[in-house]
Amino acid sequence: MKQLKYFLTVLMVMGVAACAGLKQNLPEPDSPEAQVYRQKCSTCHGLPAPGRHNVEEWTHFLGLMEGIMKQRNVSFPPEEKAMIESYLFRNASKRLL
Repeated sequence: MKQLKYFLTVLMVMGVAACAGLKQNLPEPDSPEAQVYRQKCSTCHGLPAPGRHNVEEWTHFLGLMEGIMKQRNVSFPPEEKAMIESYLFRNASKRLL
């Protein structure tokens, strides 16, 4: 009986973990900005939902990512950065720090 409970618990945890990795729906998915965000940012990591952070946090994270991309010699043209910023800022959380 203990083994069955353990097995069911492990199975449930695995199911929750699998659901967490499902593709999320981004706001404005067909906009050019969302497409650049998806194409550029998902190359190295998962895409956080734009509403996960406010504008100040996105400004901080974009600066960090730009530095990492420079270190790795990854192209990040100013036009793409502007599109990604516009998209993230427009869809950012409105909460304060």
